[in-house]
Amino acid sequence: QEFDWSCKKNSFPKIKDSGKATSSLETTKITVTTSIILHPEIGFDVLECEVKIGDLEVKVSNTVGSKIKNILIAWIIKLLKNKLENQLSNIVFEAIKSKAGSIMDGI
Repeated sequence: QEFDWSCKKNSFPKIKDSGKATSSLETTKITVTTSIILHPEIGFDVLECEVKIGDLEVKVSNTVGSKIKNILIAWIIKLLKNKLENQLSNIVFEAIKSKAGSIMDGI
């Protein structure tokens, strides 16, 4: 995916830059563990959810210092990847759990 980016900081030290960037997210895996209850009533519950991001890449271009910025971006992604996986796991868990009751409706 290609997109435009920009940043601007008016206070010291002043920073202003913009350019193009590309991003990709590949081999992401979502594992959801569920439980189906059959007795005394039919029910559905989400026990666990895990999101694992395989390859997440962002590259900037058309700007001064693209190589240095790309090194910093890769380092930041590496630092934040685990936190992003945890946040996405929680979001998916809550989204499915909130619909668990309606999933079994009509059965």
